[in-house]
Parts: sequence; structure tokens; C-alpha cells
Amino acid sequence: MAPLSGSAKKKKQKEKERELQRLKVIEERQAGSDTSPDEEIPATQPYGPWEEPKEKWDARLEAQPPAEKYSEFEKRAKARKGQPIEYQPAAISDEQTLHVDASTKFDSTAKPVQKLVFASGINLDDTLIDVIANADATFRSAVRVFVAGDAERKEAIEITSAGVEKLTKALPQLEVIALHGTSKLTRTAFPTILKNCANIESVTLTVVQGQKSKRIRLNSTLEWLNDKTFVPKLRYLEFRGVYHEAFRRDFLEFLTQSRPALEIVFEFDRPAVLIRDNETIPLDRVPAADK
Repeated sequence: MAPLSGSAKKKKQKEKERELQRLKVIEERQAGSDTSPDEEIPATQPYGPWEEPKEKWDARLEAQPPAEKYSEFEKRAKARKGQPIEYQPAAISDEQTLHVDASTKFDSTAKPVQKLVFASGINLDDTLIDVIANADATFRSAVRVFVAGDAERKEAIEITSAGVEKLTKALPQLEVIALHGTSKLTRTAFPTILKNCANIESVTLTVVQGQKSKRIRLNSTLEWLNDKTFVPKLRYLEFRGVYHEAFRRDFLEFLTQSRPALEIVFEFDRPAVLIRDNETIPLDRVPAADK
């Protein structure tokens, strides 16, 4: 095969660059942008979880009434000062919980349960996700709560963002998901959960201690939550070890005013905080719910 001429090489390189740019646009549309401010997105460009034209998105959000009057917001904020985290998921009995640990393997033929817990020490990876996704549809549709990993973030789980997508599609009724000590997630994991779980109330994503990576990070998909009709039941977010730009961190405070019921626990490099009612409070000053 004859070598390419100089002009042919340049043409091939340009084609490659155009294809990479096309793929980047698609990825940012689906997974969010890290750098582009929301207002700079072209009016006709698909935007948001359902990829509607940006101008249509803006018009629809502008027509939405505020969540509550500012006086009501102030009253709520005052009442919750010094109070424990308000959101608590619905209690689920032991009979409706399947605990997977060193002595109990996941059984896809087991009776349907509402809660799945993969204990610390069980490496939730995509191979295990495949087993869950292949379980009986009746079993999968019963699950409301999914918890995996080490809450102390000392041990890693290796689920990937592709695994998160498969998991959330397999468990369509999820209300609570907590993935502790992740090591392989990327920025697509969080928006994937929001898009696939219409009834979601609580999302916890933490990164294993000692891992510093920008692969999993907060980005412009947070702005999807400006739409009050999108995941309207969302009450609680927890991010630990998840990379972010400073202005994204500030946006979390704003979210708790536009969505007054939302509470956010956030930790990155500094001690954990509770973000609620457009205010940030050190988490160690927040009383436990049982006190």
C-alpha cells in the first residue's frame, strides 16, 4: 500500500478532528459540559436530560412558578436551623431486605425484596451488575433501595459508569441509591441516575479515600435540576471525594433555594458540610437524626 501524500494526510487528520469534535458535542449534550456556562449554549442546540432545544428549555423554565414565596423560604430556613438532616428514606423491614456479604451471595432467583445491600468487602463491579440486570423482571421492579460499598470509603468498588447505566435501567423503581468508595466512575454516572430513575429521592456517590481523579466530577448537568418537573421527588444528595470547580460548589447552595426540600452533604479536601436553605453548615455541627 502506497504511503499517503502530504495533502491526503492533512485531509485525513481534519476528518479525524471533525469526528472527535462531533463526538465531544454529543458527549457534552448527554453528560454535561465542564467549561461552557449555561447561557453560552446555542438556542437550537439540544439540552437537558431530554435533549430539547435550549430555547425551548429556557422558555419552559421561565414559565415555571417559584417553588415557594421568599417569606415561606425564610420561615422554613429558620425552622430548620440547628435541626438534623430532615430527609430520611422510608423504613424497610429486614424481611424486605437482601444483604449480600461474604456468607450470602446474590441470588437472582430469590423472592422479590425492596432493598438490596452489598456489604463492605463485596466488590460491586460490572460483572455483578450483569447478574442483577439478568434477574427476573418481577424481582428487579420490586427494588426501591440499592446500597453498595464501604461507607468509610476505605475499600473500593469497581462499578463503572456503564455499570451504573445498566443498573439503573434494570431497577426502574429505584428511590434511593448509594455507591460508596467508587473507583471507576466518570462524570456520566450522576446524570445517568437522574435520567433513568424518575422516582429518585436520594443519591449518594462517594470516591474511595486517597483517589484524586477528575474523571468523576460535578458539571453542567447540575443545572438540569433547575427544572422542577425533573426528578421532582429528589430530596437528598451526598458527594464525597467528587471533583468540582468552585462555581459548581456555589451552585449547590443555589439549588437548595430553588428546590427548598433538597439537602446536600458535600465533602472534598475539607471536612464535610451540609448545604441546606442556601446555607453551608459544618456537618459536625448538625445533630444526628436520632438525637
